[in-house]
Amino acid sequence: MNEEETPTPQVNTKKKRTILIASIAAGVLVLAGGITGGVYAYHQHEHSQAVSACVKTVTPLQNALTNLHTQQSAKATTELVKLDVKKLADKTTHTTLATAVKPVSVTVASCASTLNTAQLRVNAGKNKRAFTRVKTATANLTSAVDKLVASRTLQSRNLLTAEVKAGQQLVKDSQGKVQDQKTLDQLNTVLTASNKLAQDKTADSTKLDKQLDELKKAEQAVRDSVEAKRKADEEAARKAEEERQAQAAAAAAQQAQTYRAQTYRAPAQSYRAPVQTYRAPAPSAPQNNGGGTTKRIGGNEGSIYKSNGNLATPEDGCRIVGFCN
Repeated sequence: MNEEETPTPQVNTKKKRTILIASIAAGVLVLAGGITGGVYAYHQHEHSQAVSACVKTVTPLQNALTNLHTQQSAKATTELVKLDVKKLADKTTHTTLATAVKPVSVTVASCASTLNTAQLRVNAGKNKRAFTRVKTATANLTSAVDKLVASRTLQSRNLLTAEVKAGQQLVKDSQGKVQDQKTLDQLNTVLTASNKLAQDKTADSTKLDKQLDELKKAEQAVRDSVEAKRKADEEAARKAEEERQAQAAAAAAQQAQTYRAQTYRAPAQSYRAPVQTYRAPAPSAPQNNGGGTTKRIGGNEGSIYKSNGNLATPEDGCRIVGFCN
């Protein structure tokens, strides 16, 4: 081997250094590329998880909203809202229910994949909080309905219990005063059933109200029977009084007739004085007491007589002819 063909130690060292540097550079490039790809993959994974987590909050929220709306608009709920508060033992339960059926303002936040990871996480949180609100509203509605139903049932039981006491008193007051005893017997039967149901804690307001209506009908039947007997008694008393008065009048008339037949009434007598008529006696023949002549001039009483040619007074004429008053 020639001296020129043999590599020197210095040349070999340079080559080795160059190869090492190139290898390191290539490794750095590969490492840098791997790091970049890894970061990108990580972000993609985080975004996918955010989308998935957000989407998972949507369906439960929508279902909860549907359930709440269904309960709020149910016929049973709306009828309870319209219920007369007089049928409730606690009127505040009606106010609570009226509040519970009010709409709940909730918006379902978007979970679109186009949103960045941070926004997706924010929206997922909104949906979760909205879900909690809806569930709370649903629970409040259920509680309000239950309390109102319990209040209504309690009031129905109270009313039935009070009516049972009133019915029992009616039975006592109506003894011997009904026209039909069957009405009183029927009321006793209904009272027994009503008292038993009023003490049944499982009975709902529907059963209690129905029994209350039946009890009231039985009570009214007794009252009608009492009234019918009262009117019948009054009519009988009126007829008896009319008959008594008629008999009394007939007796009085008979007594009066008998009295008239036994009583004598003397005929009325009147005295009438007989009519006396004075008739002047016929003139007698003139007498001449003094030898003279007496002549009558004129007619009756008051005539002037002439005796011996002299006029005479009526008194003289009376003595002569006997015509004196």
